[in-house]
Amino acid sequence: MTNERRVSLQPTDVGVYTPGITRIEQRILCDLEGHDQMFVGLDKSEWMADYSLKEHSMNELRAMRAVSRALGRKQTVVDLAGVAGLGHDLGKLRTTDYRRNRKLTQDELVVVNKHPEFSGHYILEMMPRVRRRDRPFLAHLFFPVRFHHEPFKIRKKWLRELGFDLKFIDYYQSRMESRHKPGLSQFQAIEKLEKEVEKLKGLPSYSPFAEEMQTSLSAIVNLYGVNSLIPIR
Repeated sequence: MTNERRVSLQPTDVGVYTPGITRIEQRILCDLEGHDQMFVGLDKSEWMADYSLKEHSMNELRAMRAVSRALGRKQTVVDLAGVAGLGHDLGKLRTTDYRRNRKLTQDELVVVNKHPEFSGHYILEMMPRVRRRDRPFLAHLFFPVRFHHEPFKIRKKWLRELGFDLKFIDYYQSRMESRHKPGLSQFQAIEKLEKEVEKLKGLPSYSPFAEEMQTSLSAIVNLYGVNSLIPIR
């Protein structure tokens, strides 16, 4: 892509910045592609047979954009949501043991479950490598990426909403992948997601954000539920 797409946010939205979004996406995609190439020809175990970190991340990018558009967010926020979906699992680049010809040990699982923290570090480490005007974009991107397993920890409401979108889309999509054996159908995954959100609403750390969670869930169900012909995959 030779033409870089730049956007500007109004101060009333999330501050002012003009990120080269395409440039940032390409940097992330390059790293994801390199990671998947490490496993070409590997005799993977059945539960990971068709799993690609790049494909998973691309699906998240598309779904995050779709949900943000459905919720009527401005294009600048839609773009940020998409890059958050693309980069949410970057921390797995530092936990390559998560993909082997066997199930993980308990110690390995502990490391893998810390991948959101590693993903956040990855975003921050990109700061010196991008233009100064792109850095506020990365600073905002850090929060939904770093806390996509615990979005209730994000203070700013609009970023927390993106965090909930990412958490629920990731849950929904992963249930259809072979690593969660057996992979569920689209409608079964939606049903699981609805039950998961209801469970979260009863937890003290999540209950104050029940309305935000319901808004995110409703958008996902409307896009990918029983009445929809648009699958994420």
